[in-house]
Amino acid sequence: MKTKCAILALAVTVLSGCAGNIRLLEDGKVHQGTYDQMSKSVKVSIDGIQYAGTYVQGVTTGFATGFSGTRTSTGLVTMSDGSGQALLTSPDGKVLRCVFGPVVAFRGQGQCQNNQGKIYDMLIGG
Repeated sequence: MKTKCAILALAVTVLSGCAGNIRLLEDGKVHQGTYDQMSKSVKVSIDGIQYAGTYVQGVTTGFATGFSGTRTSTGLVTMSDGSGQALLTSPDGKVLRCVFGPVVAFRGQGQCQNNQGKIYDMLIGG
C-alpha cells in the first residue's frame, strides 16, 4: 500500500510541474490565466470572458554527430526552441492570438492581440 501511495504522490508531483500561470497586462489591469505543458492548453480570463485554446512550440533543427569507438554517425536533430504561438477563442467567437519567446525555467514573455487590435503583454510563470 505504501508503494502505491508513493507512486501516486510522485505522479502528482511530476504532472503538477507541467502547469503554470500566465498574466496578460493591459493598461494597469492584470488578467489571469493558466497553461498546461502536457496538453498544450491555455486558458485566460479577460474582463469575465474566458478564452481557451492550444499552443504550438517553435522548433529548430541542426546536425549532430556522434562517436562510438571507431564508428561515427551523423543525423538531423529537431527540438523545441522554447518559443511558441497560441490561438485562443471565447464561447462567443472572440479570438486572442499570442506569440511568446523562449520559455526558460517556466518563465517567459510575449504578446497577445485580440480581434480589435488591442495588444496585451504576456508574462509566463511566477
